[in-house]
Parts: sequence; C-alpha cells; structure tokens
Amino acid sequence: EQEKAQARSKSVLTLERYELKLLQTYRRLLPDMEAAMRKVPQVVSPALAELVKAAFDFNYRQRLIGTAIRHANSPEADVRGPLVMGLQEMLESDQRLEAAKEAVLAIGKMAQAMAGKNAKDTRDILRPELLQVLLRLPVGRADAAELSGPTGDLSTADDDVKRGLEEASITLSAKELRKREAELLYEVFVVYLRIMRQRHLHGRDLMGAVLTGLARWGQQVNVELLLEILSELRVVVKDAIARSDEFVALHGLNCALVLLSGPSQALLTDVSWLSDSMNGALSLALPSMFSTHSEGEWPPRHCYYFDEEGKVACSEKDMAEAIDSQSVPALVLRCLRAALKCPQGYSNASDAALASLIERLFSIALVADCHVGLPFLREAALLLRRHQRLHTLLDQDGGIFGLGGVADTTVSLVWHFQGLTCSVSPVLARAAQALPSAIRKRGSVITDQFPIQDSHEWLTVGVRKHWAAMSNAPAPKEKAKKSAKHANFMSELELRSFDVET
Repeated sequence: EQEKAQARSKSVLTLERYELKLLQTYRRLLPDMEAAMRKVPQVVSPALAELVKAAFDFNYRQRLIGTAIRHANSPEADVRGPLVMGLQEMLESDQRLEAAKEAVLAIGKMAQAMAGKNAKDTRDILRPELLQVLLRLPVGRADAAELSGPTGDLSTADDDVKRGLEEASITLSAKELRKREAELLYEVFVVYLRIMRQRHLHGRDLMGAVLTGLARWGQQVNVELLLEILSELRVVVKDAIARSDEFVALHGLNCALVLLSGPSQALLTDVSWLSDSMNGALSLALPSMFSTHSEGEWPPRHCYYFDEEGKVACSEKDMAEAIDSQSVPALVLRCLRAALKCPQGYSNASDAALASLIERLFSIALVADCHVGLPFLREAALLLRRHQRLHTLLDQDGGIFGLGGVADTTVSLVWHFQGLTCSVSPVLARAAQALPSAIRKRGSVITDQFPIQDSHEWLTVGVRKHWAAMSNAPAPKEKAKKSAKHANFMSELELRSFDVET
C-alpha cells in the first residue's frame, strides 16, 4: 500500500498495468487449458508443454506442474510425448530448484496413489517416461555456483551488506543451493525406494527407469541409505532372475556395481551374490541378443530423419536415449564395464569367476546377431588377453576351475571358436580365426583384429550399416517375359459326354 501511495512515473504505471493484465489472462488461461486437456488432450498437450517451459517460475507453479505431470502419465503416447519433453527442458533450465522439487513431489504423490489402486488396469500405472524425467534433475548447481563465486570484492563488506546482496540477487548462494539439492535428492530416493518395494505392481520398463535413476544419483547419499539401497537391490536382482527377467536383473546389477565403484569402494558389505547373479543374468540375456534394439522398435522412433539434402541423418541424443532404455546388448556392455571397474566386482575376482564370465561372453558372441556379437567377442578377447593365467581356456582340454572335488568344472573356448569361424559374417569369422594365436602372442594388438574402436558406438550404427548394405546391393535384373502357354481344359459339357462305364 505504501508503494501504491507514492508518486510513480508513466512508464512504471504502464508496466504495472501490463503485469496485472498478464496475471489476469494467465489466471483465466490455466483453467481453460485444464478443461481442454480433459476433452482433446492430443491437441492441447503441445501448448501445455510450452506453457510449462515458459511459466514454471510464474504464479500457480504447483498447479501447472501438477497438471503437466498428471497428463504426462497418459496412456496415449501422443499426449505424454510433448509433455515429457517439456518437463525435461523445464528441469534443465531450473536455476532455483523449486520447480524440480514440485515435479518430484507430484510424481511421488502419483506413485503413492497408484500403489493403493488395483494396478491391473493399464490406465492406472506409472509410465517409464515419467521416471525418465528425473534423470534431468539439475543436481550440481551448488558446485557451479561455488566455483563461479560472487561478483566483485566482498572481503571488506560486513554481514549486513552480504545479507542484503544475497536478498537482492536473483540467483541463490552455493550454500542455499546445496541445501535444496539435498532436499530434492531425499524426495527422489523416497520415490525410487517406494517403487522398488512395490515392484510387483509395476512393469519391467518402469523398474528399468528406477534402477537407472538410482545408478545416476545413488552416489550422492550417505552410507546408511546406501547400505539400504544395496540390500534392496540384492532382493530385486534375485527376484528378477527367479522370474527370468534379464532386463530388470541387468539393470539392478549395473546399479549395484556403479554404486560400489564410487566413494563407497571401502564399504564392507556382503557382495558375494554379484558373481552368481551376473552369470545367471547373462545366461538369461541370450535370447535378447537378436538385435541392438531388443526392447523397442526397429528402427527406433524419432532417431532418424531426412536432412536438408534429402539424406538420412541420425539424432545422437535420441539414439543415446533409445540405446540406454531399449537395448539389452548395450546394458550388458555397461554391466561388464562397471564390473571390471568395481573393486568388489571382477577387478580383483578369482580365476574361476573370470573364467565363467569369459565363457558367458563367448557364448553371447556365438549365438547373437552378427552385428551384436562382434563387440562381445572383442570385449571377451581383451579380457582374456589381460589375464595370462586363463590362456588355458584356449586349449582343447581347457582349464579346471572351482572349489575342489566334485564342484570343479572344466571351461574351454575351443568349441566357441569353432562355431565363430563358421559365421556368415566375414568380419566375425576372420576375427575368430586370428584370435587364438593373437591372444597368446605378446606383441600382437587385439584391437587390430576388429574394425571397431568402441563397442558401444558399434551398436548404435547397426541400423545405418543395414541400410548401407541394402543401398549397395545390386538391383535385380528383369528378364524378358516369355509368352505364357495356357493349358487347354475340357468344358463341363465335354466331360459329361463321356460315358462313365468306358
């Protein structure tokens, strides 16, 4: 009231009237858009997504984000697609972490409400795209703010001056941002753990998104919560293997190995289940090695488009998302790399565990699609070359590994190489023929036997190589059409003229 009583210039009055008109218009727009989303959601969802990106720091933020989250869980892909992209861009541009917290709270309330319903109806389940939004949380703003520091020299300023500058600044201090990041991560892990403990109500795609998020943000938590997460992961992985669900089992193993590779390397906990679970998950993954995009469409949607010259181009961002969420072969490679980096995984494992892992990798290379099997053959050969004590696997008699007695098992790779040398892929067959001698030879370079430098990158170009092979195939030749000779058949009258007795 005191500010309104003061004399103001014409430009200030014009600005105030504009802001008041804008607020009144927005106050009418939001209910109209909510009503339109209930009637024609396919038409209005792009407009709501644009409004989320533009007005997430404006009035009625909680109502706007709640409406967008609710419709981003729609059973119709055309409705939730634009909204998921809008929410992702909102989180990436959120500087104060307020909109991110509102989004996490809205997802948590929805997950809690879904748990109390009968999840048999497909319209009342959480969609994995909604959980993939949480992978874009703006965690790390506090470190960036601390590195940038305050502008100007404040060494001689007193506490009142610093407090006044912080209140007048539109950006938050590093201390306040770190506090908000801790609150945000707390709410995120509440959502993740709730879904993990109610996994019987949710699908495998949603569990994959949850475990991916745990692997992304799990190293930010304290030791007590980390131990709780690891114990829950053990139950999830064993339950998935018992149900023959390799997708969830591999995601759980990757999450556990990534968490144990971070600051928690010195953590003393029972991880003896990792080796056996890894072997079981790799055995279950064999039927999914028929294609790079084993869990989605081929080719993946929204990844390929025509550029200005009319040539087929690939969106690296969309392809990376498709590979991360819809590819069991890429997931196996991520598990393998995490296991070799983890001190409690395979970096210090016994010869028996490494021999079993190498045998599983050669089995995958043998039965997988030719394009998918090549990177697994490369990773298995590099791992075998690194451990000279396991070179006995290349002999026909193989090596004996186990705990002694009847529990010993013989592992040999001769029969795997025999099948690989007969592959229909010339590249795979040549590599299989050269590897047995190259692995034993000290001066040879294993990577020279393969046309790839990165296994993960090789998987992403599978569709393009398929199209390139089709473009280079010779066109079929059209043969001159010969005059067709028609057979003469007897009419019904002629048939009836014959005497049956004769």
